[in-house]
Amino acid sequence: STIGLGNRIDLWYWIKDSMGNDWIWGKGIKTEFAYKVNEWNTKRSIENIYLNTLYHTGIVGLALLILSYLFTLRFTIRKYYENRLNIVKEVDFNLIAFITMFLYCIAGLGTQESDMRRIYVIFIPDFSDEVILF
Repeated sequence: STIGLGNRIDLWYWIKDSMGNDWIWGKGIKTEFAYKVNEWNTKRSIENIYLNTLYHTGIVGLALLILSYLFTLRFTIRKYYENRLNIVKEVDFNLIAFITMFLYCIAGLGTQESDMRRIYVIFIPDFSDEVILF
C-alpha cells in the first residue's frame, strides 16, 4: 500500500501520463493538476518540488531550478573553503548554509515548497561581485 507515502511513488508516473506534449514549456503556472486515480479519488496535489516545477514550467523551468540549486551549493561550499583558512576550529556560516541547502534539495523530493521556498530565498547568493561558471 502506498497510502503512507501519499502515492508519491505513483506521482512520477501520473505526471508522465499528464504531461502530454507539453514537456518543453510545461502546462503553465496557473494549470491545476488533476489525475483521476480511480472512480472515488482524483489526485490534485504534487508533493514534490521537482515534479511540480516540471509539470508547470516544463524541462526549461526544471533545468533552471536545478541549476540555481547547483550554483547555490557550489557558491556556499566554495566560500566555506575560502574562509576556512581564516577560521580555526569554528563552525562557518557557509558550511551551515551548504548543509541546509543540500538537505533542502533532498527534502524537495518528498515535499512541496510552499513554506520551504522562504529558506531558499535566504540562501540565494549575491553574484554581483563575480560570475561563477562550472
